[in-house]
Amino acid sequence: FISRILVLFRQLATSVSSDLFVLVLAEVMAVYFPACVILLRIWLPEAYRGELSSVLGEDVDFSAFHRHFDFVFLLSSTLSAIAIVLNILF
Repeated sequence: FISRILVLFRQLATSVSSDLFVLVLAEVMAVYFPACVILLRIWLPEAYRGELSSVLGEDVDFSAFHRHFDFVFLLSSTLSAIAIVLNILF
């Protein structure tokens, strides 16, 4: 899979597209870290959870983040399974 992506990227690569690819990848990674912190908050001990909640904001509805994560995970895993099946069949 990664080798196919690299071949596609080499075929389409220009200085602008490679810069854009790095920028998009950096943005995705920058969003991924705080999302993981918010989702892992529930597994922290109560003492640390309170400190993290005060940093992130007391009035934040963390259950909404968990529901959203579950939905996105289910959707992406379903689409990945469909892509794998289509790749095998064709």
